Amino acid sequence: MEELVDNNNLSQEQQKELYIATLVHDLKNPLNAQIITLEQFYQEKFGGITALQKEILSDVISSAKFMSEMISSILSIYKFENGAVKLNKTKENIDNIIKICLKDVLPLADENCIFIKYINKAADNYITCDENYIRRLVSNMLNNLVAYSYKNTQPLVMLQDNQNNVIIHFKSIGFPINDNLKNHIFDKYTSGFNRKSGTGIGLYFCKKVVEAHGGIISLNAQNSNIEFCIILPKSATGNKE
Repeated sequence: MEELVDNNNLSQEQQKELYIATLVHDLKNPLNAQIITLEQFYQEKFGGITALQKEILSDVISSAKFMSEMISSILSIYKFENGAVKLNKTKENIDNIIKICLKDVLPLADENCIFIKYINKAADNYITCDENYIRRLVSNMLNNLVAYSYKNTQPLVMLQDNQNNVIIHFKSIGFPINDNLKNHIFDKYTSGFNRKSGTGIGLYFCKKVVEAHGGIISLNAQNSNIEFCIILPKSATGNKE
């Protein structure tokens, strides 16, 4: 990425943000190119592949996409912490966003023998939000649902509403969370569900997105019964005509 700004005229925080943004850009571009190429191999656009090769490619693509999302989250978290996030809020149908994200996570869920059930009980599905951040929020939560649920189980995603808010429940049967971790689950760099645990920035990122939209994210875990709940304010004018 070419340097187009004179660093001498930037504040220390601006220089940090520029450095991180440049790093993210330079890491994501070749990674995205790799993902596209791998997906073309997976789709057999360059010739046939065996079932084993397809399975291996699927794992590699999932890992690459996880890495791409993690790289994006690093910059987003930095901006949230320094008050530099500018949300582009529009009126959106949260039901549609959830369905799009479910479609994206379906191949990974199928591969892990996880059968996600989605129920929409909300009368009003509209929120005012930055669609990009909310999609990333829901995608993160769904990926967690797949990663930490026991195989051959049916996690539940349920959308409800009350007078002022929409509520999204992510319920699963999976790896128990110890009491100490429960108290720090949304802290930065906190991880430790099990051997699959990642960097510990995913749920921290989710918390930042929810709070930036005036909402609340919480955990209720009893043994293997685990539920994350996200509450987001409804759009002030309710459903679209």
